Amino acid sequence: MLSRTMNPYTKEILEYKNASGKIILLYDEDERIASQAATTLCERGFENLFMLSGGTCCRKCYVMSNNR
Repeated sequence: MLSRTMNPYTKEILEYKNASGKIILLYDEDERIASQAATTLCERGFENLFMLSGGTCCRKCYVMSNNR
């Protein structure tokens, strides 16, 4: 596959890969894509990954419920 022969990462993400004091936060609307991306990045050696649980939909509900 072509994707296996080329570097799929931007210069910016490589600056964050396992860098001391830096994290990579993954999120999407409902966790479906972010969880797959997190799995792939972990398999490729990224150790400083965090994923927003519940996705952005969950965050919107939390913010709205706390603004009462």
